[in-house]
Amino acid sequence: MKATIKQFLLNKGIRRMLLVALTLSFLVAAWDGLTSYVRDMALYLRISIKIPQAGVGTLYYDIGKQYNHEHVSSAFIPADGQFHEIKLWLPVLTTIHHLRFDPPSVTEGQIVINRVELIDRYGRLLNRYDLTRMKPLNQISDFSFENGEVRFGIDAPGNDPYLDIGLDRP
Repeated sequence: MKATIKQFLLNKGIRRMLLVALTLSFLVAAWDGLTSYVRDMALYLRISIKIPQAGVGTLYYDIGKQYNHEHVSSAFIPADGQFHEIKLWLPVLTTIHHLRFDPPSVTEGQIVINRVELIDRYGRLLNRYDLTRMKPLNQISDFSFENGEVRFGIDAPGNDPYLDIGLDRP
C-alpha cells in the first residue's frame, strides 16, 4: 500500500495536477474573500419618501463622467399614504461628484421626502443630508421645504422628473 502511494506521488503528471488544483483552490478562496470584503463595504442612499401613486425611484450617481445609464440604482416605492424607506446602492472605492434622484412620474398629488441618509450595509448611519440643499432640476413643480420635509409635484407630461440631492463635497 505504501509503495502504491509513493509511486502515485512520484508521478510528474499527478504532481502537476495536484499543484494546479492547489493553485486554483487558493485563487478561488482569495477571490471569494475579496468579493465578500467589497460586499461588506456596500453603501446605500436611504430615502424616506411618500408618494401618491406607486412607482420606481431611480438614483443616478456621477463618478466624474456625467450621468449615464451604467451608474444607476433603482427601487420600487409603494403608494399607501405611508412613508417608505428605500435603499439605493452606491459604489464603494470611487468618488461620487453628484447625486440625482428621479422620483416616480406621478400624475397627481405631492411627493414628500423627509429624510435622505448615507448608510452602510448594516444600516448604520454615516451621513444625513440636509434637505434644504435639494434642488429641483427638471419637471418638478411646487417645490417647497416645510416642517423638515421636501414637498413637490410633477409637471405634465412628467416623463423625466429629477432633482439634485445637493452633496456638500465629492
